[in-house]
Amino acid sequence: MQIAEPKVGRDARESRERSDEGEPVNDGTISFEAVVLAGGNGSRFGADIPKQLINLAGQPILYHTLRKFDLIPSVRRVVVAANTQFRPEIEMIARNALRFKKFEIVDGGDSRNQSVANSISTMNGPDDTHVLIHDGVRPLANSELIELVNSALEHADAVVPVIPSADPLFVVDETEVTGFVDRAKVLRGQSPQGFHLGQLRETFPPDGVSAEGYSTVFEEVHARYPGLRIITVPGTLNNIKITTPLDRVIAGQLLLDE
Repeated sequence: MQIAEPKVGRDARESRERSDEGEPVNDGTISFEAVVLAGGNGSRFGADIPKQLINLAGQPILYHTLRKFDLIPSVRRVVVAANTQFRPEIEMIARNALRFKKFEIVDGGDSRNQSVANSISTMNGPDDTHVLIHDGVRPLANSELIELVNSALEHADAVVPVIPSADPLFVVDETEVTGFVDRAKVLRGQSPQGFHLGQLRETFPPDGVSAEGYSTVFEEVHARYPGLRIITVPGTLNNIKITTPLDRVIAGQLLLDE
């Protein structure tokens, strides 16, 4: 295909005034580093190539995702964690999509968290640097949502956009229903997800040994910082993660409507 303990929360905000790496952009917004995860193999999608490379409205899905970050003034740099078997293709997509931003390609890992670890290993900013981690197959995250997560990170240790569940939720043991869940208390997480660089460095050290082997970054960081203050911001229904062929059809129509 061609194509010491890190500073978080209040301490981070106080030190940011002295941080060359965290200077506000023209409108006063704190800049941030973006990590775009494109290391998956697309096994659930059922295609011969990773789903981030599949065509969507004339371009690879990953292209549309990266364009969103390219057009946001507060993005300082984009790090793309790439599927190693398709690294040349992903690098070409990044060159085409990221016309205004500096970017770096790193090898994706065997897990999402390893891809995050590989990405933050390239960052040399202070501990209070904002880092937004985003799924490469969420091409419909708009600039307002991305900026909202970045802004909310000024007042919290970590941020996740969420949306309500439209379906009833059950606790099951194989095929037996064993409990019921109040939908008002369980929300669906999206990305981008916001963190401070210092938290991520301590959670994913250079030797690659993570805290507890959890599947999500939030669980890993929370295991390292039990008192971590994670807040939510409203996500958007359009910000779907393309996991199945039906998701692709829906996302294609939504892109045409943008």
